[in-house]
Amino acid sequence: MAMGMTYEQFWDGEVTAHKCFREAKKLRLVEQNQMAWLQGMYVYEAIADLAPMLKAFAKGKPKPYRNEPYDLFEAQRKAREEREERERYERIKAKIAEFAARKKQQESEKKSEVDSNAGCVP
Repeated sequence: MAMGMTYEQFWDGEVTAHKCFREAKKLRLVEQNQMAWLQGMYVYEAIADLAPMLKAFAKGKPKPYRNEPYDLFEAQRKAREEREERERYERIKAKIAEFAARKKQQESEKKSEVDSNAGCVP
């Protein structure tokens, strides 16, 4: 009965049904154990991130809590890595565009300075 079988299934049902219910119970226990372990990982990481703040007279600041959960599957990990790579590319692209705009502005300022000095004869 603890495996999820009803009284009728146990006594009047298929003879081998108890094996399936026992296997299902084992799978549920494995899943519960995995979830408890995962929760423990989150708690452990949260405490470790707060550790600098817990020391007396410490000057360290705590790390922020995770923005996303752990990647449990390969597809999630790959998607996250691709997203991070795209974000890194966009940041670099923006820095290069900013640098180019600054350089262009400096060149135009130099040119206008040279043009304004061209009329003056020393």
